[in-house]
Amino acid sequence: EVRELIRLHAGSETPQPYDGHFEVLLDQCSSYLDTIRRRSREAGVGVNLVFLLARIEQIADRLRLLRILALPDAADDRSTLRARAIDFFLRLVQQENRRNSLRDLFTGTTQLLARRVTEQASRSGEHYVTGTRSEFVAMFRAAAGAGVIIGTMALIKILISRLGLPPVWEAVAYSLDYGLGFVLIHILHLTIATKQPAMTAATLAASLDGTQSRDARLGVLVELAAQVSRTQWISIAGNVSIGFIMALSIAMTAGQFIDWHPVDPVKGAHLLHDLHPWQSLAILHAAIAGVFLFLSGLISGYYDNQSLYHRVPERLLRVKWLRTLLGEARLARFARYIELNLGALAGNFLFGCMLGSTPVIGTLLGLPLDIRHVAFASANLAYGLEALSFDVDWHAIAIGALGVVLIGLTNLTVSFSLAMRVALRSRGIQPEHTRGLSVKLARRFLTRPRDFFWPPKDPPAETPQITDAAR
Repeated sequence: EVRELIRLHAGSETPQPYDGHFEVLLDQCSSYLDTIRRRSREAGVGVNLVFLLARIEQIADRLRLLRILALPDAADDRSTLRARAIDFFLRLVQQENRRNSLRDLFTGTTQLLARRVTEQASRSGEHYVTGTRSEFVAMFRAAAGAGVIIGTMALIKILISRLGLPPVWEAVAYSLDYGLGFVLIHILHLTIATKQPAMTAATLAASLDGTQSRDARLGVLVELAAQVSRTQWISIAGNVSIGFIMALSIAMTAGQFIDWHPVDPVKGAHLLHDLHPWQSLAILHAAIAGVFLFLSGLISGYYDNQSLYHRVPERLLRVKWLRTLLGEARLARFARYIELNLGALAGNFLFGCMLGSTPVIGTLLGLPLDIRHVAFASANLAYGLEALSFDVDWHAIAIGALGVVLIGLTNLTVSFSLAMRVALRSRGIQPEHTRGLSVKLARRFLTRPRDFFWPPKDPPAETPQITDAAR
């Protein structure tokens, strides 16, 4: 078609009018690319395919640009043609100057790889957005159940620290405590509040894709932001409050009935000091945990994609000894579970390994490395207060509570900002595409602040209409 276009319009002495068929073919190419990308969300995508799709898209855009320059539309005036030519010239100069830039190469490559991972993360993030009151209550129950397990995990970590293990084995023990605990939370369909930002950021960025106008997409983004906000605070409330109550119940019950105190006064004072916002490195350690939360979201998206692309569920169905051990029906359910949850299981376990190994790595390197997670901080606050028999000044309690709040804010801010940046970058969304978002958010918060903290009522269930024939 390009050769025919050149022959008819550029190579002949009497050029014929442009019929638009070349644009139709380019639009069909773009349509095929969109179809392949939609399919990749269900079947996974390899690195080679990611680069191939990007290359095809670049070539189609360049062909369309060259057609407009060579054969402008009849409605274009001279000033439009001049501005288009100057813009093209400036773009050529810029690309020629940056053709050997390692930074551009690295940025473009990581952008394509991030798109591969965040496609799956955005689909997982949809489960962390509540739109109705029943979903809102269910999220609190899931977060409260996780708080029960977190209170127990904090106790196990304290007991491990009293064993005096060698550094490497201590890191392994901490990692297993965190990793297996997080996996158990996921298997029981519970939720950890700080895991949500890394997932929901990809969902928010995905809402900016599409063919709607910028205002329409920003409106969808504002609505999603309100849903994410109320989901986030209720899940944090469930994790922190129930984690604190669970830890306090364990410590007080053990001390009252079996005269056993899991934390001695020295360790209790140390736990309270670790929560102090300015006399310790709690905020820095919370930021480190926020980075790990962001990485766990990428890991989950990566393994979800690998599960689909490498057909892991189908391969499991072909393993003979598994079929013999579980039977056809159980193996089918197991393969289906792996298909839907492999990324979450891997992300949770490796997130636990990162949390558990960081303090030991910091000790070995002589660096002040540690982590602070809001749910475990609330449990440690309970254990520290009980170890000191609550014989502390109310200022210390208030500062400890403030430390928990600041740790939570740091966890969420760091993980969400990193995840949102990667998600926007993976889709090539520029800052001008989100211009006006803060104004829309502020207007929505001032006019309907309740939407950010409490969901609307569930829509009434539709009652089936009884027709005369049914009567």
